[in-house]
Amino acid sequence: MNKFLRLSLSIAALVVVNSIKAIVTYPVTILTEEASLNNWTITSNDKFVTNTWSTENDGSGISTPFIETWVESGKYLSDATISHSQITGLTAGSYTVSVVARVYNEKNSTDSPSGVSFSANGTSLDLAATGVKSIYNGESALVYDTLSVNCEVSEAGTLDISFALNNVVGNWLAFKNLEVVYNSATAPVLNAVEGAMNSATAESQKTALQNYTDNPTIENYEAALAAIANAETVADFYATNETYISTLDEDGKASFAVAEATETSVEALVKALIAAQKAQTTANSDLTYVMENSFWGSTQGDGPKLYSNGGTDTYNNSAFTSGKIIFQTIDGLNKGTYEVQIYATSNLAWIQGTTGANIAQVYANGTTKDIEVIGQTACTITDYLHTITAEVDDSGVLEYGIQNIADGGNWYVVEIKSLKLLEPYVENPEAAHFDLKYTGITQSNMTEGNNASSLNLDENVWTVTANQGDTDNYPRLFSNGYFGLYSSMDAGGKNNSITVSNETYLVDSIKITYIKNYEFGTISVNGNNVNVEENSDNCYIINSTEFTIGNSSDSKQTRIESIAIYYS
Repeated sequence: MNKFLRLSLSIAALVVVNSIKAIVTYPVTILTEEASLNNWTITSNDKFVTNTWSTENDGSGISTPFIETWVESGKYLSDATISHSQITGLTAGSYTVSVVARVYNEKNSTDSPSGVSFSANGTSLDLAATGVKSIYNGESALVYDTLSVNCEVSEAGTLDISFALNNVVGNWLAFKNLEVVYNSATAPVLNAVEGAMNSATAESQKTALQNYTDNPTIENYEAALAAIANAETVADFYATNETYISTLDEDGKASFAVAEATETSVEALVKALIAAQKAQTTANSDLTYVMENSFWGSTQGDGPKLYSNGGTDTYNNSAFTSGKIIFQTIDGLNKGTYEVQIYATSNLAWIQGTTGANIAQVYANGTTKDIEVIGQTACTITDYLHTITAEVDDSGVLEYGIQNIADGGNWYVVEIKSLKLLEPYVENPEAAHFDLKYTGITQSNMTEGNNASSLNLDENVWTVTANQGDTDNYPRLFSNGYFGLYSSMDAGGKNNSITVSNETYLVDSIKITYIKNYEFGTISVNGNNVNVEENSDNCYIINSTEFTIGNSSDSKQTRIESIAIYYS
C-alpha cells in the first residue's frame, strides 16, 4: 500500500506541474523598438537620421520609418560604431537580440556590400556573411537580413547593443525593429520569494511529520507523504516559473510572497501568481501570462475548439447573426489602458473569392476594429494580426474577441498573441503637470525676452529664453498651435533652441508630443544631453529647475505640439 500511495502522489504531482508549465508563455519580450533614433548614437559624421520618406520595395523588410546612416553614392560609409543606449536592470540569463538590417551599394551593382556587423554583449554577426544578397532596379547591390544574436546577461544586469562599421563597401545602412527577448535565467532570482515558499513548505512538512510521530495513524501517515510530495511540487513550480515571477513589479512580488507564505498547495500558488500578474501597476507590463487560448467562450457555431494551426475556431453551416462570436473575459485587472493583440479572421466558406469588411470586427471593451472577410475554405490567421487599445475601468474587467456587426460569415478563427498594460490609471493627472504649448492664433517667431506667456506658462514663475543659434530667426510659433525649432542647414552650425527655467518647481520629467514627420529634438540639462526613457512615449528625466530643447537635424525642423512638465 505504501508503494502504491507514493506512486499515486508522484503521478498527481507530475500532472499538476505539467499543467502549470502549460500556463507560462516563454520566452518573455523585454523590449521592442521600431525606429527610435533617440536611443542610438554614431561616432562618425555621416548622416544619421530617422528616414520617413523612402519608398523602395526591395524585399528586405525595411520600410519607413527606419534609422539610417548615408553618404552619397560612389562613396563608402566611414568606420564607426553605432551604439544603443545601455539597457540596465535586467535579470541575469540568456537573451536573444534581433534587428532587421540592410546595406546598399547604390549605383554599383558589381560590389556586394560588406563591413557591417551587429553585436550584443560581445556576440557578433556579420551581415554580409549571413544576409541575402540582391540587386535593386538593376543598378544597386544590397544585402539584408534579420540579425538574431544569442547572448548572456551577467548579474550586473546590463546589455550593450551596437553596429560596427569597418572598411564598409556600401553607402547606405538602414535598420529597424530592435527586439530583446529573455529566454531563461542562469541563476536563482527573487530569493525573498523563494525563501517565503521554502519556509512555508518546510513548516508544512514539519507539522505533518510531527503529527504522525505523535499519533502514527494511517491518516497521519498519508498526510505526511502528501506534505512531502507537495513540497517537491512547489519547488518544481518555482523552478518552472522563476523567469516569469521575475517580471512582476514590486507590488506583485510582495503579494505573491504573502500568498506563498500562507498557502503551500501548487493550485494556490498558480492562483496567487496569476492574481499578482493581473494586479501589475507598472507601465508596459506584459500580462500575456493571464491569457490562454483554451479560455475562449463562444455564442454561435460548434466552437470554441482548437483549430489545426493552434488557434481557436467556431463553424456553422449557415451564416452567423450579428453579435459576439468568440470572446474572453479577464477580471481582477488594475484600472488603466491596455493593449490586446490577437490574430483573427472570418470566412465565407461557401462563397470562394468573396472578400470584404463591414461584416466582422475584433473588439476590446468597446474599442472595435473592422476585419476582412476572406473567401476561401481554410483560414490561415498568422497574417491577420490586430492590435486594439482599450480602457479598463474600476470593475477590473477586460473582454475582447471577435463579433459580427451584420449577418454573414460562418467560420471564425482567433488566437492570442499578447496582453500589455500600457498605462496604469493616475488620479487627477492634470494636477501633476504644466503644459507648455503655443495657444495663440497668429504666426510669428519667439522674441529675445521671456516667451513664457506665449507658451501657456506663467511668466511670473517661468522663463522661456529663445536662442537663435546660427539661424536667421528665433524659434517659430505656428498659427495651428505648435512651435518649431529651425536647423542651421549646416552640419557644423548651431541650431536654435529654447531654455525653460523657474525658481519654484523641481522638474522631475518632461513628456514631448512631436509633430509627425519632423525630427525629434535634443534635450539637455546643465549642458548634458538627456536620453529618452526606454519604453516611454518621448519622456525624459530632468531632475532640475531648467532644461533646454534644441533641433537635432542638420536640415529639417523640429516641430512640437506640447511639452508636459511634471514637477515636485
